[in-house]
Amino acid sequence: MDEIATNLIKMLSKYTGISSEHIEPSTLIIEELHLDSLDIVELLANIEDIYGIYIPDSELIEMRTVGDVTNYLSKVLAQ
Repeated sequence: MDEIATNLIKMLSKYTGISSEHIEPSTLIIEELHLDSLDIVELLANIEDIYGIYIPDSELIEMRTVGDVTNYLSKVLAQ
């Protein structure tokens, strides 16, 4: 697992209280981590601050799993 995925999983674990051992790339953000829209907005703000990026709502809608977020971050940070 790469550094972005590891950091995201640690962040999600801390944020949700779910052990990082139970969070993997295929984990569904809303359904399995039980995040509501306010939680997602707060998490998004943290990710944007940490990585110094902006994630448009149109991209956010497409992100359903932890792996989706990791892939998006990897793509944007590689540019």
